[in-house]
Amino acid sequence: MRTNRSTRSRASRAADIAVVCACLLGTAAFLFLFQRDLNRSLRRLDQEPAGFVSFRSGAALRRFQDRNIWDRLQQEAPVYNGDLIRTAGRSEVAIGFSGGALVDVSENSLIRVLVEEGAPRIDFSGGTIRVRAGESGGVTISFGENRVRAGAGSTINLEAGADTGGNANAGETYTFQVIEGSASLTGPGGEREAAAGAALTFNGTGLVEESRIAAAGPPVQTAVETPPVEAAEPVEAPIAAVPVEPPQLPPSVRQPAAPVEPPVRRPSPLPAPSGRKPENGYRLDPETLRESRTIVFRWNPVEGADGYVFTLFHETGPRRRQPVLTVEGPETSYTLEDLSILDLGRFVWQVEAVNRRGGGRRGSPGENLFTVDIPQPEIPRGRNPGDLYAR
Repeated sequence: MRTNRSTRSRASRAADIAVVCACLLGTAAFLFLFQRDLNRSLRRLDQEPAGFVSFRSGAALRRFQDRNIWDRLQQEAPVYNGDLIRTAGRSEVAIGFSGGALVDVSENSLIRVLVEEGAPRIDFSGGTIRVRAGESGGVTISFGENRVRAGAGSTINLEAGADTGGNANAGETYTFQVIEGSASLTGPGGEREAAAGAALTFNGTGLVEESRIAAAGPPVQTAVETPPVEAAEPVEAPIAAVPVEPPQLPPSVRQPAAPVEPPVRRPSPLPAPSGRKPENGYRLDPETLRESRTIVFRWNPVEGADGYVFTLFHETGPRRRQPVLTVEGPETSYTLEDLSILDLGRFVWQVEAVNRRGGGRRGSPGENLFTVDIPQPEIPRGRNPGDLYAR
């Protein structure tokens, strides 16, 4: 009897162990499949990244070209060829590409990121974007039936009208502005070149309006124009001493009015300094700090300039900048040694050529963007020593 009970007990334990092992194997298999599906939704193993997220604020979403799942973009997340990028209200994202190109996507915007002949291309569907082409290559932007090629070092803005519906023939409007550099436009109306300051408005039928925008930065300082003033009629001294009404003077005494000098012409602004470094997309992280405790800003000299105004801004929100410092001097570089003035987030450094000796001639400022990404140390927490008295 004892032998039979022992045999049945051993058989029952073996069955239990087999069931537990099967459950563990099933759990491990499901965890493996879940991890693979999660990584599949966030990263691609069959493509090389076309760019990386250099800044994100708010709800910025991304969808792969061949999938229907939207995932939330994280800082430094890779962006692949064909990805759709969408931002919600009060959110924005900046995508950096090799070569220094940078695309700022404002709130309530939708774009598609593509790679065309090794260069980035942006399909714009709605919202507002700012594209800064790198010094080593340009960027292509397509909207409706139009395609824009921004030259190296150029900066352009593109905004869709309130009636944008995604159909190029439905009457939506697009406003295209060249902030810096130049761009070539190809569309239903043919090909044309747009220089800095050009503003073009399009709808489904083609070009609607062309205007000029004021150069960014401080206003140009010029000599004060002489307002047109009617000159008093000069009269000989003996007659001027007697109060006589002008109509009573004889015609021979009247003198013609003195000619008014023409207004002083405003000098054309100096061009924006080129060769600005660090380029767009530069990141200040712990590894960079270990290499150098300073940031050196450099740019090429501008013909006709005897000085440069360097300004550093901190982007505190969408389209909001807070000045951090301003320095003026004849040097073509500035070294920022006190990095404690930098907070986390995005910064814009701007340089403008000036000519103080030539009547206060100013220039068009050029700007680049960089990001400070230094993790803050955790707050130390003391351990609970427990009761320090005896009971």
